[in-house]
Amino acid sequence: MNLPTRLAGKTSVAAIMALAFVSAQLPTAAFADGASTTQAESLYSQGKALIDQKRYHEACDKFAASFKISPTPNTRLSLAACYELDNRYASAWGEYLGVSKESPDEAKRKYAQDHASELEKKMPKLHLSMATIPPDLVLKIDHEPIPKESINGDLPLDQGDHLI
Repeated sequence: MNLPTRLAGKTSVAAIMALAFVSAQLPTAAFADGASTTQAESLYSQGKALIDQKRYHEACDKFAASFKISPTPNTRLSLAACYELDNRYASAWGEYLGVSKESPDEAKRKYAQDHASELEKKMPKLHLSMATIPPDLVLKIDHEPIPKESINGDLPLDQGDHLI
């Protein structure tokens, strides 16, 4: 992976380092066994190439597809770092939390937890507030149901427009 020599901002450097950290360890046992291994590896490689081209949004889609086929902590860490590069801090935060809970590697768990903590400070949040919550209430953001427990609290969101 070709790392940029100069990046704007600490976040970009941290995310690039996460991708480099994972990429250095990947080829062996990074993907699940079976026929889907080749497809997951191909998607992952495409994601890395798109990162090198600074096409972060497309790269994240490739990492997400690879993770769906072969849900490994390494791929999830790469997806989190990619979301961070793409300024999708809430998505990155969620993936880093997943790595911090699921990775068998203690160093990766700590790395992911540290990044999640840093992102939590700067990610956008939507505060939903209702005095009384009707029992039949169905609240959705971007067509995804929101648990009633999220009402009267802060809900992490990626930057951009959302449909409520």
